Amino acid sequence: MIFDEDDGQMRSIASIGASLFFAISAGSAAMAAMHFSTHREMAAKYIPQQDIPKKMLIGDSRSSELLTRYPDDPRAYIIRALWFLRQNNSGTAEGLLLQSKEVAARDAHMRHISPLADMILARLMLWQRRHEAAWEYAKAPCRQKQNRAMRKAMQKLKLCDAAPPQPSAATWNGWRASQESRSYRYRQNRYRQD
Repeated sequence: MIFDEDDGQMRSIASIGASLFFAISAGSAAMAAMHFSTHREMAAKYIPQQDIPKKMLIGDSRSSELLTRYPDDPRAYIIRALWFLRQNNSGTAEGLLLQSKEVAARDAHMRHISPLADMILARLMLWQRRHEAAWEYAKAPCRQKQNRAMRKAMQKLKLCDAAPPQPSAATWNGWRASQESRSYRYRQNRYRQD
């Protein structure tokens, strides 16, 4: 469940994912041009570089259109997932990110996209306090040698450590207090409407 006060965190996850997305997409476009110059029909299944949004603040229809037109491009799933993260719909975003990983695994030329999906999933799992899952998803981004920004983002969250991070008592108590506060506000608003 996503709460109103956590709006900024979801947008933060989406914006970090978007910034790393552009760096990786540029490499994808170069690889596609190099490897598929003679195979135009194969290149048609990937989003052309000029169609990749410059800002990730694209709307529902544009992200949906990219996914419909390019179902074999894992980047289309990530673009759509980032839109859902900005809408505070983490469940759908998680599903799309997992689909992105599946699509990337089937295509040798797009496997380098999978760590990006892992990085976004790791941050999402950490935000949802699913620490073991966050640590598992962070393994691939932590091994990145070419993409220092991705590895640095995971190290900053202490997800590249040898063991998964455990939430402290202060973190747990803060979360519980926010739950109780939210519950209190909900009851107050409900009684006012009656």
